[in-house]
Amino acid sequence: VGKKKYQDVEADVLKIIEKGQELINRLEELVQEDAEAFYPLSQAYGLPKNTEEEARIKEETLQKALIKATLVPLEIARYCAKAIDLHEELALKGSRLVISDVGVGVAFAKAALEGAKLNILINTKILKDQELKQKVEAELEELIRVYTAKADRVYASVEKTITGGK
Repeated sequence: VGKKKYQDVEADVLKIIEKGQELINRLEELVQEDAEAFYPLSQAYGLPKNTEEEARIKEETLQKALIKATLVPLEIARYCAKAIDLHEELALKGSRLVISDVGVGVAFAKAALEGAKLNILINTKILKDQELKQKVEAELEELIRVYTAKADRVYASVEKTITGGK
């Protein structure tokens, strides 16, 4: 921004910066939501199950808590995908002086996406709502398929730019 060499993409870069800040803000909120969603789940695991009634209450409480504990990391995965898209655009339009930052950023976004995947799968493993489980896992599979490949392409492109194609 403010460089004559990049004048033709300056408006685009300003939009990327704005969108990036929105993503950062939302991801910070989601991290807090994820922590808040985990607490009831951890409490549900600790409920007694000595009687049939206690076991039933524990299972109901656990299943209810699992839903939020699954949906929040799914939302995190969606935002990681958006971050990867922004890095792809920055790799094309951003300053060559900070291109390594694009590579670092896309690597972090991919790692966060994969982390969200693990947090989702540990919950869907015991989720009894099969319809929700299949829906969540199908969306997750698509996000992982599309965006890990995209992140790898962006990272390789950055590396090629830095090394001159070596």
